[in-house]
Amino acid sequence: MLNIEKTGSIYAYKEIKIMSNVFTYFVFVREMMHHLRVEKIQII
Repeated sequence: MLNIEKTGSIYAYKEIKIMSNVFTYFVFVREMMHHLRVEKIQII
């Protein structure tokens, strides 16, 4: 029982880590797209 809980928490931690990485990547991509749009407007 205790062992299952331990592995479960490790799995949950990995899930959270992956989700936070995906979220960080999404925010980064969104910021880059916004930056590129602003630069295009300035060039035109």
